[in-house]
Amino acid sequence: MPIRLICFVSIVFISLSGLSGTRFAQAEDLKATIIGYGEIEGRQQDTAINSKNSHNGSLFVMDKNVVPAFKSDINKIAIKQNSQFGIEVQLDGGLDGAVIPVKTRWTHPKFSDGATVEEWDSPMNIGYGRYAGWVVENESELVEGDWTIEILYKGKVLAAKTFEIIVSDNP
Repeated sequence: MPIRLICFVSIVFISLSGLSGTRFAQAEDLKATIIGYGEIEGRQQDTAINSKNSHNGSLFVMDKNVVPAFKSDINKIAIKQNSQFGIEVQLDGGLDGAVIPVKTRWTHPKFSDGATVEEWDSPMNIGYGRYAGWVVENESELVEGDWTIEILYKGKVLAAKTFEIIVSDNP
């Protein structure tokens, strides 16, 4: 009998204290702060993973322990092949370290294949800065204009940043 009471009291305490998983299910609880942005200095450590949702069929995932080295916090970026740019985002509104299933969406000028929007899963941890960005892999991606990155949770935009992209004269 006492064990059942202890279990019941523990479950009620966890539910009332907001430690249950339902706390993270509400988009209005999450906040995102862009803590850095711009072009990445050189090529950061990343790992290619297959993704049917990406333009090229793969994504580059930066290790969660790597802090992106941005050249500067600027909105206008001259790109060439292998350029890398994006944002570092910190999610808040829950237990530190909890993994939140957010998505990254890029809206960009039309590529030669007609693509203007790319979106993929990019889980992030509460309380830690995480990088989300773009690597220019193909010549077809060298298009000028406004490129906007958004971090979404359950369809709600948590963070957004627009870059003015120009093609570099130095290939």
